[in-house]
Amino acid sequence: KTAFLEAQANSTIDGIMVRDGHGRRILQNQRYVELFKIPPEMLLIKDDRQMLEYVATLVKYPESFLAKVYHLHEHTSEISRDEIEFKDGMILDRYSAPVVGKNGIYYGRIWTFRDITERKRNEDALQQLSMAVEQSPVSVMITDPQGNISYVNRKFTECSGYGLEEVAGRNPRILNSGLNSPDLHQNLWSTITQGHEWRGEFCNKKKNGDIYWEAATISPITNPGGAIVHFLAVKED
Repeated sequence: KTAFLEAQANSTIDGIMVRDGHGRRILQNQRYVELFKIPPEMLLIKDDRQMLEYVATLVKYPESFLAKVYHLHEHTSEISRDEIEFKDGMILDRYSAPVVGKNGIYYGRIWTFRDITERKRNEDALQQLSMAVEQSPVSVMITDPQGNISYVNRKFTECSGYGLEEVAGRNPRILNSGLNSPDLHQNLWSTITQGHEWRGEFCNKKKNGDIYWEAATISPITNPGGAIVHFLAVKED
């Protein structure tokens, strides 16, 4: 049974460390050792203070890191979740919960650590991209594979007079002035549904009825399997 539990702990992607009620480590899995680069000789010391001081030298904000640990050891009933940023750029999701028996006795505390560095970088990149698109000097429109609008940026609203809430789920035909050649839209749709980029000009109509011209580039957005999941239109008045 002990061997099974140990194997289970070592097969997870999370680093796991368990301390008893006296501050002694009673379990740490291999992932925990890898994440914190624990020296082998330090694993032989069951008192956790030395390892705690060692880890504090690796994190970006050691004071807050240690303060959280000490606080939870004093407040044994609390559950905690936060993030730890390391000097080398790694970011861990840290979760801690008390280990309490059915009889209500406090046996210690379990800590789990998950590497979320890549996820945080992707989130930051996505946020920067979102801000860039929203503040772009050209109109940006995204539709689903059927051509229904799912996103427009602020410049689109300035040019057309339509806000996202007014066009979401609708077809871009709402901008059609009726002055474009029918062949234009047929050629556009045929080109982008075959996975190619289309470039051209539209004579469109604003919400207030004014006519305006746009130069547009419309491209398919595909998933890793090559299937079209969206269309992206970038347009300049």
